[in-house]
Amino acid sequence: MKKGCDAIEFDVRLTNDEIPIVFHDTTLERMTDLNLVISDSKWEQLANIDISIKHPFRNTDDTNVVKSGTYVETLRCHYLNGLCYARYDSDPSRPINYYIHSYLEVVHATYNSFYPVEESEELEINYRMIETVSSPDIRYLTPSQRKCHFDNEPLTTDVPVYGTSICYIICRHKLSLKLCGCKPFFYHFLGGKVCDIRGLLCLSKYANRIMQPPSQIGCKCPQPCELITYLPQIPQYTKWEHGYFDSRITFRWGLLPPTTKYRRDILFGFGDLIVSIGGTVALFLGISFISIIEIIFLFIESILKQYMDRDETPTKKLFVAVGKNNNIDME
Repeated sequence: MKKGCDAIEFDVRLTNDEIPIVFHDTTLERMTDLNLVISDSKWEQLANIDISIKHPFRNTDDTNVVKSGTYVETLRCHYLNGLCYARYDSDPSRPINYYIHSYLEVVHATYNSFYPVEESEELEINYRMIETVSSPDIRYLTPSQRKCHFDNEPLTTDVPVYGTSICYIICRHKLSLKLCGCKPFFYHFLGGKVCDIRGLLCLSKYANRIMQPPSQIGCKCPQPCELITYLPQIPQYTKWEHGYFDSRITFRWGLLPPTTKYRRDILFGFGDLIVSIGGTVALFLGISFISIIEIIFLFIESILKQYMDRDETPTKKLFVAVGKNNNIDME
């Protein structure tokens, strides 16, 4: 009501034992994959069901993923295997677009490397992995010097990590604020005002401009220092008319081990500079760089020793005592 709403609408349904609950659907199938009708179920049966189990923003850890209301282990495959592959079967009445990307990136608006799979179809495709790693020494350089960003060097405090796709999202977020003064509701993790109806109409007006490739909207994103790229091989589609696969959608992908690994490193560092200077001096003067350091050390040591010896030289002191007999003692 503080936002100026005149009314709030709820979907209230009764359980089998006449307990009112707020829920939109008549069943739990869409939210939990459980085929339970609310009007046929008792409250005690529904109270312990987690309806957020399939929510895309649900937090998960690195070792488990959420699937159909249960926890299963994340698929893992050793890179020394000849071919790592996996298969995913889904509802044949719901065509799916599959996106394959690195764990360091996310799917964004202009991400066009997807594969559609429709009813009774099977798609099989292999990917060749190309990996780029970085030497620990380049972390001592600034991002402007090494021309890349590590994943723990974010561009904004709103997103604590860096990736090229995240950089593209930030660019579109800034463009939306510039054109319409608000942001889309799905950019909830970024700052700024969320668009109301007028704001959404404004965004739809500039949709073609906002959805352009990053280079065409002035988005300059540095390369990531560590990168994993998946190069797709030739996909193979199979249409099943009968048998096991005619009642499902099947997507099978394989991961070919990398044959080449790229590495970012410092070609000429400070240590190399010292060695080069030492070699040049040894060539023209006949002495090594270490010998020059020793000569400088001995020279400075001799100066300090002379200064300290001068401070320790004894001085003659004159004592004058004036008494009744006017005796003068001299030392």
